Amino acid sequence: MMYFTVSLCVLYALIATAHGGSCLHCHQMNNETCKEESIDCQEDCKCVVISELQEIHGVIYHSLYKGCARNLPCNAMLHTSSESAYLRVNIKCCSGNDCNTNNYEMPPYRGEPNGKMCPSCFNEGLMECISDKEMMCKGNEDKCVEYIGRVRMIDGVEKEMTIKGCTTSFTCEVGYGVMVGVQEIFNLVSTCK
Repeated sequence: MMYFTVSLCVLYALIATAHGGSCLHCHQMNNETCKEESIDCQEDCKCVVISELQEIHGVIYHSLYKGCARNLPCNAMLHTSSESAYLRVNIKCCSGNDCNTNNYEMPPYRGEPNGKMCPSCFNEGLMECISDKEMMCKGNEDKCVEYIGRVRMIDGVEKEMTIKGCTTSFTCEVGYGVMVGVQEIFNLVSTCK
């Protein structure tokens, strides 16, 4: 499984001698807006807007990141769902000084059941998830995912998290390092079948 991670070029811009232009920068968890400022970026960076939507046990969280990034899939959507949680990440990139003026954007998800069945469970606080439940995958969810790791929740608390459910091939290729709300600290297991 190939993983891409958001390499925030902001840190590199502080030590870089060559500048690649500027991008608007802000990061806001559990909010659809944030206060922007223009920052210089490293030469090989693009401007991005990453919008994230998570639902955990019926509570919806919106998060937003604007800034410089590299090694990031552009104009892409990640999607994972389980019995009590789902995650969607919308990544938009552009080139040009301060071009990332877009605000939070999450296209509606209209996935119809596609016939694929996956084990489904969600456990917050433990690194195991035992369930005999299955769920019907929807839309372009063509893989079953199992994720066990440690994350930093939107409120700043670190906890273990285990998810089994449906995801897309693209999400399997990219991984969860692009999350901007709930942030991955490390993963022990991240498999797609």
